[in-house]
Amino acid sequence: MPRNIYMPRHWWWLADDGRLFSSENVTITDVSDPKYIAWQGTDQPVAEAQIWPRDSTGAQTTASMQAVMDEYGITVP
Repeated sequence: MPRNIYMPRHWWWLADDGRLFSSENVTITDVSDPKYIAWQGTDQPVAEAQIWPRDSTGAQTTASMQAVMDEYGITVP
């Protein structure tokens, strides 16, 4: 059962290289971020970030993340 209902303005995306984007905080951080840990919850299994989007070449770029956030008026740093 999912821990969190998907809300694009309060969500997390994780890239293969460890970058973690928070749409709520509009920041790029990592999995040690206390807000991310709190969002994950304590019930097992914990909630996991969504996979960072990929561009047409398969790269997880800031531009590919921005393409998702454009719909919500959020700017990726």
